[in-house]
Amino acid sequence: MPMTRFHGMATKAARTRRARGSLDAHTRRSLFAEIDKDAKATFDEIADATGVSLALVLEELAKHARSELDDNGVPEWWPSSATQQDGFEL
Repeated sequence: MPMTRFHGMATKAARTRRARGSLDAHTRRSLFAEIDKDAKATFDEIADATGVSLALVLEELAKHARSELDDNGVPEWWPSSATQQDGFEL
């Protein structure tokens, strides 16, 4: 009898999770945000490809963005027209 295969079942390596309790409770924060499904898929693809948790992907992205801040605290790659709240559709 052939084995049933589920799409993606054996193609993705498991993501590595942080050890429970490894974050300092005084600096740990939760992040809840609704984002575009394509943006979420991009973060998931990065996490899957690197084998790390989504949280670690977001932390590394924040570090990378922080390294590219101008004197006003805006990332160099940020579109100048989107610096105000009215630059986005909410």
